[in-house]
Amino acid sequence: MEKIKGMKHKNLAVELLKKLLRDEIKTRGRKNITQSKKFSEMLKQAIDKYHNKMITTTEVIDELLKVGKEVREAGKRGEAIGLTEDELAFYEELETNDSAVNVLGDDKLREPARILVEKVRENTNIDWTI
Repeated sequence: MEKIKGMKHKNLAVELLKKLLRDEIKTRGRKNITQSKKFSEMLKQAIDKYHNKMITTTEVIDELLKVGKEVREAGKRGEAIGLTEDELAFYEELETNDSAVNVLGDDKLREPARILVEKVRENTNIDWTI
């Protein structure tokens, strides 16, 4: 992190971080669209502020590093709540519905995610790339 902040040409660091984050977000989007949307929006907001001169190059680097940290932590979230990567994708989609969280609570949302993944896996005709 300090290496990036200490670079002579910080605009190159911004472009490199932006590309790395976009690639990681795109990769995650293949399995978890909810995460992909969230992180794409965070990245877009940081870049927009930078392009509109609302923040400096150093500040945008800080924001991009924060996005990167959140992306990394999101990868560990499934393990922390006892869900596989596929189950986490369904869980997070269910979690976007505030009323589902309020009525069922986090613990109860895990079960439908597990059932959905199980049912989808039972149907071998589903092409996960679509």
